[in-house]
Amino acid sequence: MLEQRYGLPGASMHDPLAVTALVHPDILHFEPMRVDTELHGMHTYGMTVCDRRHLSPTDNNARPLRAPLTEANAQVAVDVDASRFWDHFLEVLATYP
Repeated sequence: MLEQRYGLPGASMHDPLAVTALVHPDILHFEPMRVDTELHGMHTYGMTVCDRRHLSPTDNNARPLRAPLTEANAQVAVDVDASRFWDHFLEVLATYP
């Protein structure tokens, strides 16, 4: 079902990955981004929005394309070394009786 819906061959591991980001941040790749909670959108109200487009706020004719980006306010994990994550995760699980 997950693969049909999202194109992913397995389940997401949000909580263990969040802990890994704290204890082994080198397993993940982070990018600076602007992260906000949408409070006005009809279809996106309440969603967390990460702007990774890094677009200029104007086109070639100096017309505004959208509201100017403000500075990044978060480091967002965008990639993971899955093999290293699973090695670490299984090693931790093996320590439990």
